[in-house]
Amino acid sequence: MGSYSLKKENHVVETPTPQRDHDADTTLYAMVLGSNVVFPAALNAAIELNVFEIIAKESSQESGGFMSPLEIASKLPTQKQHCHELPNRLERLLRLLASYSLLSVSTRTNEDGSTDRVYGVSPVGKYFVYDENGDGYLASFTSFLCHPALSGVWLNFKEAIIDPEIDLFKKVHGMSKFEYFGKDPETNHVFNKAMDDICTTHMKRILEVYTGINFDLPHVIENAPPIPGVEHIGGNMFEGVPQGDAMMLKAICHNWSDEKAIEILSNCYKALPAKGKVIVGDFILPEDPEPTNDYKVVSILDNIMFITPGGRERTEKQFESLGNRSGFSRFQVVCRAFSTMAVTITQ
Repeated sequence: MGSYSLKKENHVVETPTPQRDHDADTTLYAMVLGSNVVFPAALNAAIELNVFEIIAKESSQESGGFMSPLEIASKLPTQKQHCHELPNRLERLLRLLASYSLLSVSTRTNEDGSTDRVYGVSPVGKYFVYDENGDGYLASFTSFLCHPALSGVWLNFKEAIIDPEIDLFKKVHGMSKFEYFGKDPETNHVFNKAMDDICTTHMKRILEVYTGINFDLPHVIENAPPIPGVEHIGGNMFEGVPQGDAMMLKAICHNWSDEKAIEILSNCYKALPAKGKVIVGDFILPEDPEPTNDYKVVSILDNIMFITPGGRERTEKQFESLGNRSGFSRFQVVCRAFSTMAVTITQ
């Protein structure tokens, strides 16, 4: 798989680079995709074992942020740190994480001349270290997607494709997603933490400059912390929304069918003055599929929304259609960040 050294009689070392075969690459990529169920399980295991946290926070400055499997194993939150097989078993996991660029790999030479393979948190891996990256923390979202409550849902995924009326979560658990969360505090905590961690960075910046109303369901408002300049109001957006000059809907529309999204936007329209606007912060699907990470992220999220009846991500044209059908006359994409767009829909 890698380069090899060949020593000649004149002591010159050549390092031939094997030629990659396009068909071989295609076959290998298909094999990776076909077995890709293993990677989320491995990533979730690393999160549960605090692997990223241990490397980021327990490694010394002298080591340059790298640790050996033995050093990492000694810090694991388990009673089996002293199992002689643990470092070797752990390294099998570390190698997989490194192959996905979540960890960096280096070699350390010890005082006795021996060498150790050592691992550090890569720029991608920092998104799985709490407070390490100011742009977001994704480990809790991974934990939610790998939660046992969702395992059965993914195994029945095809049902959501062929039956547009199905509530997939309800089919598996006998109740809707939010009913289940209401009865299972542990699952509800995992879900809320995942949503909170994804939104925290963006909302911190918004709340630094925002004054106005925070409108949500009453049981959510009951637990809302006091924020200077913000009035918390409980209610139901399908029944009506408080009046305002502008309204922000962040990751709201993608939870609902077109009909329900139009209900929400229509209630916003009624509560706005002339020339009032709705600011929608949501993921945007390109019109045509593309083999890019940007497209993969939003397409994965679009498929995750199958667990919510009617939920989906939308294209610009589909968002514009929602605005028009809700009474608004103007649609404008204001900015984009990664796969998320902010649009204004104006009366």
